[in-house]
Amino acid sequence: MDYIIVIHFRQLKGNQSFALDHESANDFCTRLKMDQKEKLLFNGVHDTDGLTDFLYKIKRDFSIKIHYKADNNHENHHHHRHPDSHIMEFNDNCYIEFKPKHTHQPTSSSSVSTRRPFFQYPEPDLSADIGEETAASWLELFYDLFYVATLSEFTHSHHIKDWSSLALYAQWFIITWWAWCASSLYTARFDTDDVVHHIYKLVEMCAVVGMAGSSEYFLNSPGYVYGYITLKAVLVIEYLIVFIVALLAKSKSRVALSCYIAANLLSIALWAASLTMIENDIHRVLWYLGVLCEVLVNIIFRGDKTLSWAASHLAERLGLLSLIVLGENLMGLVNLVATAGTKFIIVYDRAYINHTNTNVFLLI
Repeated sequence: MDYIIVIHFRQLKGNQSFALDHESANDFCTRLKMDQKEKLLFNGVHDTDGLTDFLYKIKRDFSIKIHYKADNNHENHHHHRHPDSHIMEFNDNCYIEFKPKHTHQPTSSSSVSTRRPFFQYPEPDLSADIGEETAASWLELFYDLFYVATLSEFTHSHHIKDWSSLALYAQWFIITWWAWCASSLYTARFDTDDVVHHIYKLVEMCAVVGMAGSSEYFLNSPGYVYGYITLKAVLVIEYLIVFIVALLAKSKSRVALSCYIAANLLSIALWAASLTMIENDIHRVLWYLGVLCEVLVNIIFRGDKTLSWAASHLAERLGLLSLIVLGENLMGLVNLVATAGTKFIIVYDRAYINHTNTNVFLLI
């Protein structure tokens, strides 16, 4: 049987030693289908850092899970595992779970705690979560409303009458749409639903409101730039926390996460530099270069299993946002019909058209 290997840490700690008995070591080698050379290499592994390095070296795919609370009762950490999984304890803080492939982990209807924690470590490795999609939270939906309100405000104040107004609308829409996408890409994968995450979202909402207030003259508005920089700064902090956890856990995702951080920092620098030339049209080049850097990083690492979007609810977020936008436009349509009323007046008159007296009916 083929297994998905998941290394669990009950607490986020540094390198930890372990010692397996002969029977457990043989079981571990058998489940990984090691050859004789790999078994000899495994004999020299005595700590968690050495274990992850060993698995990298023998090219076995694995993921890392970090639990948020210490618990002396080890069974509490196993209650969500698949019934066919095999657990192998390495020490008091580390154990390995062998999950059979092509199976789905059952969900539990019971809740361990109803109180929201202040801070939780985000998962640095999402490869074991593929197929276990979560639902969008009420906070995410509330956050989306701020972007819908911004879209509505800008649309009502900028009517598309010609190609020039269409180009202006497209410039604004690309930036606003990507600002939402970048935030949603993080939240859909690393949302811990703790108090700190809610604070991040509150700051982002304030930034979106600032951008909305400056949207009418966004091309030459420092407030619009400051709002976007604030969004990126929050994103840098969020990715930095995940990166630190990935470093401590020695997860493969640390490379991709470092690139996410670098791209957002570069974008912040470009947008900040645009403030020095805000009156010139060339500053827009810096804006879109920053956006392009962020987009490219997401495209480059889209196939990274450790940061897989397959375990996220991004598709649901896109669908719900579309519904909210359609609902807002439907309200406008209903208001238009209500304003126009339901009475039609037919006006009859005679007109002289093409040298002929003609009856004319006008529908008002």
